[in-house]
Amino acid sequence: LFESELLFRSLLLPGATKLMRRQKGTTLGSTKPLQLVLLLLFFACFFMLLNRPRRMPDPVQHPHPIDITAVQNEVDAQKPNTTKDIFNRFTSAQREAATTSTRHVPVAAPVGRVNETEVKPHAVDKETAQTKHDKPDSNDATHYKDLDDRIWKTVPKKKWGKDAPKNLLKIGEKTGCDIFTVPIDPTKDEKCVQYMSNLDNWEDVKPMTPMFDERTIKFKVTFKEKELFAILKVPQKLFVQEPYAEYGAYAADRVLHVHRIPPTAWVNVPFAKLEDSLTKWGAKIKVKADKVGASADSYLEWAKNDFVQFAKQKLVVDGKLEVSIQLWLADVNHLLRTTYSIPYIAHNRSWHRWFNPENEWPKALTIPLHHISGLLMFDYVIGNNDRSPNKNNYVAGGCEKCRKKGAPQHPGPPNFVYIDQGMSFGTPKDNPLAQHDSKFCVFRKPLVNRLQELSSGDAMSDQLWNKLPTKVQHLLRKRMVAQCQTRLAHLLEQLGRCLKRWPEPVVLVP
Repeated sequence: LFESELLFRSLLLPGATKLMRRQKGTTLGSTKPLQLVLLLLFFACFFMLLNRPRRMPDPVQHPHPIDITAVQNEVDAQKPNTTKDIFNRFTSAQREAATTSTRHVPVAAPVGRVNETEVKPHAVDKETAQTKHDKPDSNDATHYKDLDDRIWKTVPKKKWGKDAPKNLLKIGEKTGCDIFTVPIDPTKDEKCVQYMSNLDNWEDVKPMTPMFDERTIKFKVTFKEKELFAILKVPQKLFVQEPYAEYGAYAADRVLHVHRIPPTAWVNVPFAKLEDSLTKWGAKIKVKADKVGASADSYLEWAKNDFVQFAKQKLVVDGKLEVSIQLWLADVNHLLRTTYSIPYIAHNRSWHRWFNPENEWPKALTIPLHHISGLLMFDYVIGNNDRSPNKNNYVAGGCEKCRKKGAPQHPGPPNFVYIDQGMSFGTPKDNPLAQHDSKFCVFRKPLVNRLQELSSGDAMSDQLWNKLPTKVQHLLRKRMVAQCQTRLAHLLEQLGRCLKRWPEPVVLVP
């Protein structure tokens, strides 16, 4: 009765109206009991109908793929003023199409069901959006040497960032810490790591406010070269492995010749320096109650309980704590806020379908999907289960609105960086490569070539182990590093299965 507005309009409303007209001029006390009950029932129904929750309609199947150009034309016609408006109207138009068919592009979560802590995707760019949907381009191998070659040759120059300021380039030459070049130049690693590891080069250390759904305590280091910064990660009660896994992932990045993780140093820091920083700045950091959990009522109390007390009891030796420090690159933005944004449903694995050649994708999404393919391969090998298109997925450049006024831009076309691997060396159970009867069959050829070079014996795990500091070896343990070699072998086995079913140019992309 309460769910049917038609029944309300056809039965209750006319009856109540007639009753009120009949009772005009009477007092409540003179109203007959049955009439009073009906009148009260009317108001109860009316109130419940106004306040009942509005359930979003379930998606329906649609025989055709989404016309990205049509969606973008609608967005342009409505002339949104903010990124939020673009997101709302983009997803509103897409909700009219199907989200369950395996033959079209999945879309962003419907308005009203998006968690406010999640990054909301930008509309697909009109200049690069195309209506044609294709399987992976079989001519990629002849057109482009690798993903970076495709980026430089296909991204419109109006989306490129301005040249880096000369004074910042000089700082990079002096310190070895290049905050602009992506992929990372590994020949500069040693000089930059030495600079970051020298505490005499530190100007200040401040605790960082947790962003989005972050649940870890971390610090931002400001160097005496004022334009250089780094993120300092510490072990804590619920995330003991955070700095160790971060450094281990950096070492794996260099072994696999990925070169997407910024230079990372392993540093022994006076613990008092971090305690003083929390005492000075901790009370000024405001976070929601769900960030700090049940252990505290404020950021400062949370940091003292989960970090200070825990570290003193377990990890501080001779007044010092070993931590990871990673160079802060210029103009880094979340993938879903950049020109490489992809449609995405929150907390949903529908995006896995893009890596099954049976399904189609818009050519406009080729660059970000090839990036995600390589990222998934890397994460699977190192055991990182903390990644999705919506989480820990970053681009240098590509978002003019995201940049603070006066902040340096990433020069050239937007490119991809790997940041936040603190959950590595675990079990990558949510990775599409780890699924039973996995359909993942889109592999980045340059990374495949390197994995094949490291596939004999324990070549990969041995090289990785030798790059780890003693303390990192002690926590990650030989067994966890050896599992990287096992997953590498599983990945190549999956590649073999894919090549038996699909042509090589479909499976191996630049």
